[in-house]
Amino acid sequence: MQTILSFDTDDQMTIGSALQISTRVLNEYLRSLDLSEVPVDIERVARFHGVTSIEPRRLKVEGYLGCLPNDQLFIRFKLGSSPERQRFTIAHEIGHIIIARIQGRIIRGPIARANVRDDDEERL
Repeated sequence: MQTILSFDTDDQMTIGSALQISTRVLNEYLRSLDLSEVPVDIERVARFHGVTSIEPRRLKVEGYLGCLPNDQLFIRFKLGSSPERQRFTIAHEIGHIIIARIQGRIIRGPIARANVRDDDEERL
């Protein structure tokens, strides 16, 4: 898997720096994945980041990112949500993967929305 961007975890991420990082990441996507047409193939972007499965489920939340014991990432989204909402949710979960990599964190083990959330990360 290709590292798109590294980020020194000692640095504080501000909204301004997050927007700069987001712009650089988006431009790298457009170059490396040839995503010059809209709408972007969000499932292709997910696969690029190691997501092996994207499926609807009966959920109380809009979606979540998970990791199987074999380190395969998956995304689940709420069954019955609109196609637009599905795309947003998938993109949102991909954002968690990108943020984890920027911060040098590895996503491992089963993951579900916890009672403790990083509200700053959710706002990005």
